[in-house]
Amino acid sequence: MAGSDVRLRVGAVEGGFAADGSEDLPDLSKHKSLAAEVLLKRSDLYPKMKDRQTKLGIRLARCIKAAVDTPESSDTCLYAGDEECFEEFAEL
Repeated sequence: MAGSDVRLRVGAVEGGFAADGSEDLPDLSKHKSLAAEVLLKRSDLYPKMKDRQTKLGIRLARCIKAAVDTPESSDTCLYAGDEECFEEFAEL
């Protein structure tokens, strides 16, 4: 399997949240992660930041995909796709 094929499949969940920011945030009320908790309390954050991206093209949706796709997880489930994410999405 080619390296690019593997990269595209990492973290993929069939029918999961689109990591490109093309979808609205789904209902997170039954999610257990810290990221979901913050997004529920601050419902203004995702719409405000969803179109932002780092120089490498990382969007907020990519960073929160694990939190959205795994409602049963109580982990933080917030991942930085690159170093610039820490500044670009600092509000979260």
